[in-house]
Amino acid sequence: MISNCSIRLMALLCVGVAAGCGPADEGPAVPDSAVIEQLRGDSSAFAGRSVAELVGDASALQLAERLFSINCAGCHGPTGEGRQGVMNLVDGVFNHGNSVEAIRSTITNGRVSVMPAMGNRYGEMNLGQLVAYVESLSSSEPPSRLGEQGKQLYDDSCATCHGGDGRGVVALGGPNLADAYWQHGDTMMAIRLIITRGAESQCPAHGQV
Repeated sequence: MISNCSIRLMALLCVGVAAGCGPADEGPAVPDSAVIEQLRGDSSAFAGRSVAELVGDASALQLAERLFSINCAGCHGPTGEGRQGVMNLVDGVFNHGNSVEAIRSTITNGRVSVMPAMGNRYGEMNLGQLVAYVESLSSSEPPSRLGEQGKQLYDDSCATCHGGDGRGVVALGGPNLADAYWQHGDTMMAIRLIITRGAESQCPAHGQV
């Protein structure tokens, strides 16, 4: 049983996206059409009910977990903990916002996230400075001297999406760099590679509410 509040909310909102009960365009094994139609029919029984109402409904939760298993678990894992490069849904960190409306929009319309490759912008020295500053954003310690030298580079190239304080820009889906969660890894080398090579991820749309 999915018990974490963040992943439960995500699953329950799958119930509300009745037209998206079928599988995503990409993902694990696709159920046959009879199963899809049954899920759509089961989901329609909960149409118009709020998430607050569904939370206390055991049958809604059971359906929600099945929908999550079919539509989401292939990428995010059966418990929602994700894997490197795929969002962890259990810790409640959502780049596009964790309100009911924001999560519903993500499930319904999908999301595309792009971190541009910046490997050609910097020499080795500047890249090392920028990495050091980015690392310092999630630390309780002040940046090192190397990190301090990277602050201007961060302000010029990264703050638009990640915020001046590194806490992300929800409107743009820019991840929070000041918390303990790193989708692509928190080592110096992982951060360096993401800055250098960039990254792109997509959550496919799952229908209209």
